[in-house]
Amino acid sequence: MQHRLANMSQLNILAVDDMPLNLKLLSTWLKDTPVKLMLASRGQEAIDFCQKQDFDLILMDIQMPVMDGIEATRLIRQTKLNIGTPIVALTAHAFNEERDKFLQSGFDDFIAKPIDLNHLLDIIDLWCTQKPADAAEDAHKTQEISVNHDSTIDWDLALKRANYNAQSAQYLLSEFNKLLPGIIKEINEQYTLSRSKEVHDTVHKLHGA
Repeated sequence: MQHRLANMSQLNILAVDDMPLNLKLLSTWLKDTPVKLMLASRGQEAIDFCQKQDFDLILMDIQMPVMDGIEATRLIRQTKLNIGTPIVALTAHAFNEERDKFLQSGFDDFIAKPIDLNHLLDIIDLWCTQKPADAAEDAHKTQEISVNHDSTIDWDLALKRANYNAQSAQYLLSEFNKLLPGIIKEINEQYTLSRSKEVHDTVHKLHGA
């Protein structure tokens, strides 16, 4: 894995996500690679970046406040610098019908959350080192995510997610634990008020984290 990371191409990648933890994880993975990673926490911020700089790949979260990833992608497709840049949807939903919806909305591919580093590198290789036609033929491979039901925290998986950096894994877990009580309170309040869509969106955000 370390060899694969060290031998990545020099790429400009934009990651867009309203969850700081997810952006921190991507930064941890790509920190010591040739990749230049730009981070945006809002759709409009991503559009502003795309009007000033061309990217090799854009990783776009779907559910964000004010402007979702689908609308942000539509507007990025209208910029001169990134009209043809591969845009990959980041989503907690991995159903076939969701995939078709994303492709019809202007995305080139999608990654299901929580993101797996190996799969992310496959996606980067697919869209940044192959010809677009070849990438389109190979895209949308089914990814299998293993879940450990026997423990509260799967530390081996946590280390893997953090690229085997124990300090980063501990930091991410600590930050997640700080967020969790507020998210649970938010879900309970929304459920009590029968706000089903808001419950769905908040659970989606939790799953993505």
